[in-house]
Amino acid sequence: MRRDQPSKRESGLRLSDADEYLLVLRWVALAASILLSFFGAFTGGMWLPFPLALGASAGLNLLLSVYGMRRRAFASGHTCLILIADAAQAGLATLLVGGYHSMFFPLFILLVVELALAMPVRLAAAWILSAGALHVTTAVVNQVGQWTALGAYMTVGKLFILLMVGALAIAFSEQIRHEEHSRQVAEEHAAQLTMLNELFFQINQPHPDLTQAFEALLDGAQRLLHAEVGAVLLCDPTLGCWRRSVGFGADGGLDDGIEIADWGWPIEQQEVYTAGPAYDQSLPHCWADQDLQAVAGIRLNSPAGGAPGALIIGRRAGALSQTEWLLIRALAREAELALRNVQLYASEHAQVLRLQQFEVTRQSFLSAVAHELRTPLTVLKTLLPSLNDWERASIAQQQEIATIVEQNLNRLEALIGDFLESTRLEAGAVRLHRQPLDLARRAQRVLDNLLPLFESKQQRVTLEAPADLKHVDADRRRVDQILSSLLHNAYKFTPPGGTIRAILRKNESNVQMCVEDNGPGVPLAAREHIFDKFYSASSESALAGVGLGLYICRELISLHGGELWYEERPEGGSRFCFTLPVVEAENVGESGSEDPGD
Repeated sequence: MRRDQPSKRESGLRLSDADEYLLVLRWVALAASILLSFFGAFTGGMWLPFPLALGASAGLNLLLSVYGMRRRAFASGHTCLILIADAAQAGLATLLVGGYHSMFFPLFILLVVELALAMPVRLAAAWILSAGALHVTTAVVNQVGQWTALGAYMTVGKLFILLMVGALAIAFSEQIRHEEHSRQVAEEHAAQLTMLNELFFQINQPHPDLTQAFEALLDGAQRLLHAEVGAVLLCDPTLGCWRRSVGFGADGGLDDGIEIADWGWPIEQQEVYTAGPAYDQSLPHCWADQDLQAVAGIRLNSPAGGAPGALIIGRRAGALSQTEWLLIRALAREAELALRNVQLYASEHAQVLRLQQFEVTRQSFLSAVAHELRTPLTVLKTLLPSLNDWERASIAQQQEIATIVEQNLNRLEALIGDFLESTRLEAGAVRLHRQPLDLARRAQRVLDNLLPLFESKQQRVTLEAPADLKHVDADRRRVDQILSSLLHNAYKFTPPGGTIRAILRKNESNVQMCVEDNGPGVPLAAREHIFDKFYSASSESALAGVGLGLYICRELISLHGGELWYEERPEGGSRFCFTLPVVEAENVGESGSEDPGD
């Protein structure tokens, strides 16, 4: 746990505690003066009775003690009054009571210690010399007509003592200042590390949110770097502008779209950006009215490389120090970590969704396969006992049994064929035998073959094609397979008595064909998956297949260089459209057309 104010036992001596130490020294000096008087440390030169001088000094020291402790004079820097009072007290006491052998000499020692603790080295040294000069002057003035060699020796000796005590006090105070500065720097670094750790834990949440992470990051920048404004900008290279993700201070001072050129910052080549009076470069126009001295930015790199954005802060405190640049780099790394975590989380979440979708597809596929296999097998198993009475069955019954067996075997063969076809498509083993084809003619043949199927549900089927339709460059067998699959799909989902239309249109470089019906249509949630392998949009087991028909159609059309897509009919139902490339005019005659006998 962080503690803002360590105890004195932990922190050692501090200049902020000088008031307590000097209070003790003040009364020790006064007590020493009393002891010196008992030992007869003077022989004369008293212009003022000692008891009167001692009482006045005690009263003055009492007032100075109360004032110093209440104002915390040395801790707050309000030492001028105390220093003047102590200098006047020491000088007057020495002048009026004893001169060079005055018992109030300890007050001079108190004065030089106070000067050493209250002032920088050079200033303290100058004032300590002045205090020594004051002592010499008062000693000389008091000894009018009585100056002896002993007095000179005592005056010089006391001056030496004062200077020595002053030098030691200066060295001691400088040591304390140095230790206190080192302690403050260490505490500041500890606080910064604590804040960075807090940011790290805020950013590394189980479910990361990029906006919350950036807001925590800017809060850290505001506290650590004393920033007045700041923002995280995300780069949109396609539009050539920044987009503000989050910001603070007059809403970050930024609009949603900021031209990259307005910053004059080649972010791809330069990691940092500086501007403002502190850097002799004009501020960005969006922050020009914020009265800032410095604007600093650092590039944010994405995990995949590139430069997705920048962390920008502005402040009135001036240029960033080397330590602050280290902090802003640390914040940038935290931002990059947030970007990486969000990308990883999004990737993992997408992977989970894909796995869930795969599980749903797998279950649907297994269910559809079981249904597709069970139905013809059940029919064949049911017909098996009829073979025992085959000779007694009529010709009509034998033909009906043979037809049913053939239909169900064809159904099993088609199912196995679809599996093999999808495997070959995935392996890239399907080869096309292209030739010029009349797509309208091929569509009419497929319709004629499927006509009994449509008539069984009283469905009306029409084919619409322009007379001057161009030939397509395609594989005849694969085109028949595509048309048959799409028309059979329309047959399954169109209700009895419904309408199915096959419409061909000509374009410059391709021929487009659409197969539309007035069935229930495809649910909105299923439209992006209907061409996926093993996906079935129908929830009805009677209509659901194994999910290979549309997948195979899409892959075969893609091999031809065309496209397959789904459209919703405004009047209801589905429309599946695809395109096939047309044959170049000069190649039709060379290659010839399709075999009319096929």
